[in-house]
Amino acid sequence: MSNIKELHKVIIKYFDEFDLQKLVDYELNENLDVIVEGKNLDQIVFYLLRWAKSQGKLQQLVEVLCNEKPENELLKKIKNNLFPSILHFAGIEPHIGSIASNQLNNLWLIITDIDLRILTNICKIALENSSKIQDVFGSFPELINPRNLGIFKTILLENNYTNDRDVPSIIEFAERLSKEPEVSQDVRHKLKNWVETLARELNINLPTYEERKSSTLTKVNSYLLVTANPSSTDTFYLQAELIPNYVPNDNNIERIKLELNSDSPYIECSLSDIVDTIYQFISIAKREYLSRGYNLTIEVFLPLQFIDINIDLKDVPIDFDRKRPFGSEYRLLVRSLDRFISNDGEYFNRLCLKWEQFNRWIKNSISQGDIQTKVYHIAKIDDCNWEEIEAELEIEEKFGVKITCCLPEHNLDKEDLFIAIFRGGVPIFLWTRCDLPNVEQEFDKLLNIDFFKSELIRIESVWKLRKVAHSKRDKEKYLGYHLGFLCDNPHRIPFNLMLQNQSLIETGM
Repeated sequence: MSNIKELHKVIIKYFDEFDLQKLVDYELNENLDVIVEGKNLDQIVFYLLRWAKSQGKLQQLVEVLCNEKPENELLKKIKNNLFPSILHFAGIEPHIGSIASNQLNNLWLIITDIDLRILTNICKIALENSSKIQDVFGSFPELINPRNLGIFKTILLENNYTNDRDVPSIIEFAERLSKEPEVSQDVRHKLKNWVETLARELNINLPTYEERKSSTLTKVNSYLLVTANPSSTDTFYLQAELIPNYVPNDNNIERIKLELNSDSPYIECSLSDIVDTIYQFISIAKREYLSRGYNLTIEVFLPLQFIDINIDLKDVPIDFDRKRPFGSEYRLLVRSLDRFISNDGEYFNRLCLKWEQFNRWIKNSISQGDIQTKVYHIAKIDDCNWEEIEAELEIEEKFGVKITCCLPEHNLDKEDLFIAIFRGGVPIFLWTRCDLPNVEQEFDKLLNIDFFKSELIRIESVWKLRKVAHSKRDKEKYLGYHLGFLCDNPHRIPFNLMLQNQSLIETGM
């Protein structure tokens, strides 16, 4: 049986039509309904493979399928048969073949939080220095809109390019990143050490690359941090702080306090008006402080009893007097206010400890099976022993909680749930507001290896899931419509929530 026919059978066995719609939309940036014909899965897969071959995207499609099912040995075998790596050919000993696999893994771990657009720009420059490539984007169209690090691994490793000085392109790629001003100093230092170590081991004389000047067209990650501090049962004091260009591990990032009222550092609003008020902050940020090429994420710090409010479903203006749901239009995640202001900093301390454990874990070569052991799954909410759950979250080093049923209806039970999560130190919490068929499988598709490896991918994945759901006529049938998402990074918090500034919440400064 040919590899294509075998691939056809494997896709039908392990993927359904919805899986393919999501993968083609998310990873290939195409519309499955447009590119294929057919009324059943067999026909859809046939036309999808024919389209991929005719467009030169078969390898990209196979990569996407393998990334979605990393444990599937049949897919791996087909991929290797269809696209054998140059490193596997006998008798060839290129520079890259001499690089130890642990060194290559170290590189991917170092660059995992660098914006994909920065990686694309530097990869393009490194490849342009190879005499073998005349048109980078023409040769590698998947670089135009990269989805994950796997694209760079495929291009830089399997093609084994070198520059005009016989330096492997992957090393030039790393060295140019070490000079990139949009990358944090800590990451640049690690890259510099990696390059120098490889140069010594391979006896390579490295050329010197000038540090690139920052470009206004380089995509930057901007964060709007909104604190909703309750003043009464249904009234909140909202404060907003903009980080126009966030770089992880940089202690000198710019912070801008946004004010709607020059007479007060905060704005008072009701629960029903929170989203409208946040949108006013967004408008100020866009109009006055954000330049071209930004990726804006909205993080809302809510008190414990309001964490599950569905602010993502509230409409916000877009253009021409139209509106769209907040969670569809913006990358949005909930943060916990109490985690940073309660119990004399104990909850914050537990989060920091678990965050360090989490980062040590993702630096290893994790598998999909590892993820199952690190995410605590609650399928039934009745008669839960919250103290027992709290102990298990803390002792067994759980880094995430997923709830595949509705949250408790009673407010006290709901608060016990959130407190268990805070005391367990867990940074990632996802839940559904509605019981859905196949919801466990949908959660498992979302919680893949890339989701845990990169904070940017976590935020992007949830946003895309919501956006796809809201684009459907029967949106209520999709997890993205009902998905709640809390993700607490202890190193990105507003100025007024930092432990040394706690008194400022009381004074309104």
